[in-house]
Amino acid sequence: MSFSYADTRRSERILTQTICSRLKLTAHEESILTSKAAARGTLAVVVMFALIAPAVVCSADDSRTDDTIVDWTIMVYVDGDNDLESNVLEDFAEMAAVGSTGRVKVVALADTMTLTEGTHWYFIEKDEIHIDVEAGVHICDCLEFTGGCPEELNMGDGETLEYFTKTAVANAPADNYMLELWNHGASWYGICEDWSSELPDGSYDSLTMDEISGAIDAAYGDGVLPEGALKIIDFDACLMAGVEVAYEIRNLAEYMVAAITTIARQGFQWEWLLEDINALEDLTPRKIGETMVDSFMEFYSQCTGKGIGGYPYASLSLIDLSEVERLATEGVDDMASVLLDYVEDSLQKSAIQTTEQHTPQIQYLGELDPFVDLGLFALALVDRIPEMGPVAERIEDMVESAVVYYDFITSDSGACMNTMGISIYYTCAWGQLYDYGELAFGKDTQWDEFLFALSEQPRGP
Repeated sequence: MSFSYADTRRSERILTQTICSRLKLTAHEESILTSKAAARGTLAVVVMFALIAPAVVCSADDSRTDDTIVDWTIMVYVDGDNDLESNVLEDFAEMAAVGSTGRVKVVALADTMTLTEGTHWYFIEKDEIHIDVEAGVHICDCLEFTGGCPEELNMGDGETLEYFTKTAVANAPADNYMLELWNHGASWYGICEDWSSELPDGSYDSLTMDEISGAIDAAYGDGVLPEGALKIIDFDACLMAGVEVAYEIRNLAEYMVAAITTIARQGFQWEWLLEDINALEDLTPRKIGETMVDSFMEFYSQCTGKGIGGYPYASLSLIDLSEVERLATEGVDDMASVLLDYVEDSLQKSAIQTTEQHTPQIQYLGELDPFVDLGLFALALVDRIPEMGPVAERIEDMVESAVVYYDFITSDSGACMNTMGISIYYTCAWGQLYDYGELAFGKDTQWDEFLFALSEQPRGP
C-alpha cells in the first residue's frame, strides 16, 4: 500500500474558490440535520435565458464526433437536478480551463433544476462556456451526440445511466474510460438523487447499486463498451468508499475512486485534476487514480486550518477492485462468522459495541449513515476480544491489498480522524437490514446476519 500526504502546494496555483459551507449530503440527510457565452460560431446551440429557461433549439457541429481514438475518455454523469446545480457551473468552468486534449477527452451529460430546461450533452473543450446565466447563454452539444436534446431525463434511473454510458462511448472513442458519478451519495443506499423524479413514498429517485452494475453490464453486453475498457469508476459524492459498493462493481472496472467521508460541494477541483492527468507521462489507470487522490488532497489541504467547508476532514481512496472479492468473501465473511458466536454472550456483545464506539470517527450522522472503517474496526476488536487477532490480521492484510492508495486530512480543530480507506456498514438499527441483505455483498457474506444478531432482530426467511 502507498500512503500519500499532500503536504506541498504548487506556488502557481491560486485558490479561487471558497471551500463550501455545505456538503454533498442527500436531501434525507440534510432534513435530518436541519428538520457551477462563448459563441462556438453559427453552428453552436445557443439558448437565451429569461426567468425560466426556454426550450433548446439545436444545430449540429460534428467536427468532434469522428473516429479518432484517444488514450482516455472521462465520462461525467452530472446529476445537478437538486441543490447542487450551482456547482455544475463551477465544475464546467474548471473543466473548460483545460478542456479535452489529444490524450484525454471529457464529455458530460448534465441535468439541472432551473439553470437549463431538460437534460443536455456537452463536449468539454478549452475555454468554452456552456452555461452563462448572466449573459443568458446556454450552449449544448446534443445534436452532435444524438441528433437532438433528450428532454428531461431521470438521473436516478439505471436506464439513463445505461443510455449515458453507451452514448458517451460511441461519441468519444478511447482506449480507456473513466466513469464519474457526480451528485449526492450515501454508500450502498445509492447515489444521484433526481429531485424532479419523486417516488410514491415522497423520496427522490436515485441510482441503486444494482442499477449501476446493470447499466454498465448492459453497455458491455451490447458490445458498445469494449471488454475491459472501463478502467476507473469514480464517485464524486459522499461516503461511497464502502466495501459493499466496491463489491457490487468489482467485475466492471479495475479501480474505484471514492471517499470514506463526506465530500464538500465542490468535489474535485477539475482544472487542477485535468492538468495533473495530462501531465502524466504514462496514463495508466493506477497512476491516474493516484493522481486523483493527490489532486483532491492538495485542493482541500489549503483550508485545513480553517476547517474544510465547516467540516473537520476530507479523504479519498483508490481501491483495486480485483482484490475486493477476497476481502469480502474470505475476510469479512470470516469475521462475521466469528462475531456471530461472540454476540450471543452479553459480555462479548458489549465488547463489540464498545469497539465501534472507539473506532476513529469517519462521519458524524450517527445511525443515519452508520459506517465504520473496516480495517481499524477489525484491529480495534483485538483490544477487547484478543481471540479475534488472527481474523483481524487477515482483514488488515486484505484491506492493504485492496486500498492501494489513499489520503486524508483533518482541520486544526483536532478532529478524531483516521482511516485505512474503506468502510463497512455497522448498525444496531435493524430497519435497513432487509434491504442491505439484498445487496450482492449481503448475499455473499454473513455480515448482514451478524448485524441482525447484534440488533437482536430475527433475520427472517
